[in-house]
Amino acid sequence: MVLARLPLVGAEVALAALGEGLAAGGVVAVCGPRGAGRSRLVEEAVRRAQRARVVAGDRVPTYVGVRGVPSVAPAYDAVLRP
Repeated sequence: MVLARLPLVGAEVALAALGEGLAAGGVVAVCGPRGAGRSRLVEEAVRRAQRARVVAGDRVPTYVGVRGVPSVAPAYDAVLRP
């Protein structure tokens, strides 16, 4: 059974910044305390980026989430690479 996601509320500034980072390419790191919604923020930003590319008729990149990357910094918990 697939459950619909509730809208992400109050994160437009963070989503815009993350969207800009995804559009620029490279690596984007998202950090914050446990339970702050990092994973949900990343999922929504990736969904929006992929949807925009589909609408534009462009290639749709796949992103890989990496958890616990101590070589980057202990505070970073999610990294996206296009």
